[in-house]
Amino acid sequence: MPICNGESAIMSDTQIMMIARLLPPLFRMREWIKVFSIDEDGISLQTFYKNAKGYYNNMLFIEDIKGNKFGAYLCEEWRVNKHFYGTGESFLFTFKDSEEDVQFFKWTSYNDHIQYSDESSIAVGGADGKFALFIRNNFLDGMSHSCKTFENVILASGET
Repeated sequence: MPICNGESAIMSDTQIMMIARLLPPLFRMREWIKVFSIDEDGISLQTFYKNAKGYYNNMLFIEDIKGNKFGAYLCEEWRVNKHFYGTGESFLFTFKDSEEDVQFFKWTSYNDHIQYSDESSIAVGGADGKFALFIRNNFLDGMSHSCKTFENVILASGET
């Protein structure tokens, strides 16, 4: 079990353990540090970028309004950038049926559209005009689509 500095309000210990097993070996047992939470830091994208500065190999944990839990492991620091960036070690995950039933979706090498972030949103995966995961700058709105970058299922309760 990784050492978590600040418990997750979204993922249970069991879910964190399941996700840790998917990480590259070098990062499995490293200390996890929570750098941003809308409950503690608000809904500002600028605060997100400020808090995420200098943190590579990061996780997004998301829970939608219907209780679906999903997210992404990403290898690049989040920053304002009008082009996609990131590495093929990144992946998406979702818990659909139980805390131990994690589905994960590795990069397919279809394209290099891993991470995207600008002044108004962050996104993971992109192909054919759709994102695997898209979050607006207020962190309260987003969407998920199936995407060739990761060949993922829709992660959220629905596409919008």
